[in-house]
Amino acid sequence: MEVEFIDKVEKGFVGVVLFEGQEENTCKKYGVDGFKAKNGACQIVKLDNSEKIIFSSLGKKENYSREVLKKAACRIADVASTYKASELTIDATLAGDALPVIEGVTLGQYSFLKYKEQEQKEKTEVKKLKMIASGNRKQLQAQASDV
Repeated sequence: MEVEFIDKVEKGFVGVVLFEGQEENTCKKYGVDGFKAKNGACQIVKLDNSEKIIFSSLGKKENYSREVLKKAACRIADVASTYKASELTIDATLAGDALPVIEGVTLGQYSFLKYKEQEQKEKTEVKKLKMIASGNRKQLQAQASDV
């Protein structure tokens, strides 16, 4: 999977991770209402056929860990795979850590195919992950190449 770090969200399949209490500003940024960021919550919003936004909650900020971020990214990737998205953008600026997002996306795409029929094996994987994350771009790219 190719990983690219970008500065702003582009149209397409977008995943957003956010903490409980940050829903109003974050949802307003994306023109969406009604998501409540309780721990483990995940919601997809279809704006049109080509643009979908997946909100995935990190729960309360004081309970944050890299594992929580990895699980949130995993939920986003699982939904993206269901919709056969080959490219995914994840806005992780509120979390600020790139490595758990990359690990979560990788895990979210896993499917045990050994005993499935051929037509069930056809699952689209995310081939390109674009990320918006705070931090030094060179360090983030080095983290991404380690996965």
